[in-house]
Amino acid sequence: MHRVCSAPRAEPPCPCHVRVGPPLPLRVRWRRAEARHGPLRAADQEQLLTALREQPDPDTVLRMLNAVLAWNDFAPGPEVYEEIIRKLGAAGALDLMKVLVAEMRREGHQVKLGVVHSFLDCYARQQLFDDAVDLVLNQLDPLHGGVYNHLLNVLVEGSEMKLLEWVYSEMGARGIKPDVVTFNTLMKALCRAHQVRTAVLMLEEMSSRGVAPDETTFTTLMQGFVEEGSIEAALRVKARMLEMGCSLTKVMVNVLINGYCKLGRVKDALGYM
Repeated sequence: MHRVCSAPRAEPPCPCHVRVGPPLPLRVRWRRAEARHGPLRAADQEQLLTALREQPDPDTVLRMLNAVLAWNDFAPGPEVYEEIIRKLGAAGALDLMKVLVAEMRREGHQVKLGVVHSFLDCYARQQLFDDAVDLVLNQLDPLHGGVYNHLLNVLVEGSEMKLLEWVYSEMGARGIKPDVVTFNTLMKALCRAHQVRTAVLMLEEMSSRGVAPDETTFTTLMQGFVEEGSIEAALRVKARMLEMGCSLTKVMVNVLINGYCKLGRVKDALGYM
């Protein structure tokens, strides 16, 4: 078993080449324990996880891990690694995250969605959108649509429309079928780009692919029209939604009330109260 600490030392080579943001005052050093008799009891793993989740400081999290790695009978479970990686991601410590992923793999743990999402969110905070795309498309084994959906949302939030279009195209080329979350994310991007009518056309594409819209689909479209000042178009979306068997939610009602109020139609807004 390796050991982690915050003592300064040159870090091992990264598993993949990326740019890194401002350096964080954290370091990792690995030292193999003399013996290991097996994983920590499940109850102790859960106790450690609870302590890690309650600790906001990533440097302290590493020191906690370093302390328990001194126990010869301790082998961190994948949930422990995932939680530490998440904390490091929030601090922007990409290099340390990659070191821990490499250690996870050495210990035989599978890198699950939570770890990938932590990397994508960290890349997004540092505006490294090309690296986020490269991670999903070129550095990971074939993944299901959940990872692609998370990447698409990262690109929407970063207003990276060209990368968004490319990733969606790559999904089709790789046989990844879009689901309702995929289409909702694309619609959100189009509405933010003031292309609400194009977003509405995606309802036809969803139908052709056998994907049923949900409440988020229609809320996104109504919100898009309201922001354009077109309450009548939002009401048409509402009517279409009701025809398809979806129910009006409190969020949708608030969207419509806001739309009426923006136009000074307070009496119409009161009709939804």
